[in-house]
Amino acid sequence: MTKLIKYTVPVLFSLLISDQKSSGQQAIIGKYRDYFGSRLEIKADSSFRYTWKFDLASRWTVGIWHEDNGLIEFKVVPILDTVHISVNYINEKRDSLVLSSDENSSSITLEESAINSLSGGGQLTQLGFSKLYAKRNKLFSIDENGRISRKRRQPIFSRKKRPSSFFRIKN
Repeated sequence: MTKLIKYTVPVLFSLLISDQKSSGQQAIIGKYRDYFGSRLEIKADSSFRYTWKFDLASRWTVGIWHEDNGLIEFKVVPILDTVHISVNYINEKRDSLVLSSDENSSSITLEESAINSLSGGGQLTQLGFSKLYAKRNKLFSIDENGRISRKRRQPIFSRKKRPSSFFRIKN
């Protein structure tokens, strides 16, 4: 009987801890936005999608996230397209990788790549944040000292300062 208790208690304890961790991650999953044109979707499969839109300009990125005690770490995973380039004077074909204009990796022509680079948006390779802290349906930036930032900023076309945090909009 002593051996059973000796092995059962650690297993039950580890199950309780993993259940709390997954329920903490479940509480973070959802859609968020801020007052400055940014939207963030945190998905259950540990991926995220970030978009920013203002007027005719827009940017987006996707990646993976990891949560530890309310601190969410984000890592951008660029989506790349293959551009086939013909070098006529040496009769050779070369491939090059460029950031994709959409969320599907594909093979594109040099002309398509040039047109995509002229658009008013595209894929981001870095976020303005790498970590956010989750608290009460809000996601707060972490400042350079590792503390929660509660700065208020003034959006374009507004006189009122707004919180710089993300807030939940939909599950």
